[in-house]
Amino acid sequence: MWDTLLKISIKDALDIICIAILMFNFYKLMLRSGSLNKFIGIAFFFIIWVVVTQIFDMPMLSSVLNKLVEVGVVALIIIFAEDIRGFLGKVGDRTRESSRFFSWFVSSRKNSNVAKPEYVNIVESCASLSKNKVGALIIIEQSMDITPYINILSVIDAVPNQSLIENIFFKNSPLHDGALIVRDNRLYAAGCFVKNPSISESLPKHFGSRHRAAMGLCEQTDAVVIVVSEETGRMSIFHNSSYNLNLTKGVMMEYIKNIE
Repeated sequence: MWDTLLKISIKDALDIICIAILMFNFYKLMLRSGSLNKFIGIAFFFIIWVVVTQIFDMPMLSSVLNKLVEVGVVALIIIFAEDIRGFLGKVGDRTRESSRFFSWFVSSRKNSNVAKPEYVNIVESCASLSKNKVGALIIIEQSMDITPYINILSVIDAVPNQSLIENIFFKNSPLHDGALIVRDNRLYAAGCFVKNPSISESLPKHFGSRHRAAMGLCEQTDAVVIVVSEETGRMSIFHNSSYNLNLTKGVMMEYIKNIE
């Protein structure tokens, strides 16, 4: 055994590390998307396939399993189509972001203590909604187009202002239950719904439909999503598959300052 280990080169070690990282991130993806049971089922089938074809060398059963594997590749693409699309979208988004890194760094250094007026209005609106325990879901689009992941009900295209935002989420408003989309520093649409809310079992049990919609969108895009809980009035921010709960107006303002 020691002789075999000593024969492992740096290239082999790097290969093993890359596979381990790939498998770990795939596992995290399955965990976040609520597909962990599918992942376990696929892993179990793969183990059986290896045992039958490589260890016991059963020709007839191996032939059947090999055909299932060939068809299974296409089936997996169909089953995980949304996850794959979200992953590829994020890869493309990261590529575009890397080309803009220097300009972002310079601008953020210059304006690190100043939030855009439209974002100040959004935060002030959220604080007011929070105080009155009015639920809200506000999606701030970044460099990645979120249109494929949203059902848009009503396009408004307006300058962000506190009165308009509060009226949209007023409890008797027909747009109250949907999301408000901010695009290019303007209120783009209201009454929108996320197509694939997160079904991950790892999320806190108290998360409602707005929180799960926010997480589902952040798992697939780079959007920043603000949630105001209708039950508690607490404000939260979701971004890049993570979340910050129970934020004060001051903390949210600091977070918003970093948005381009």
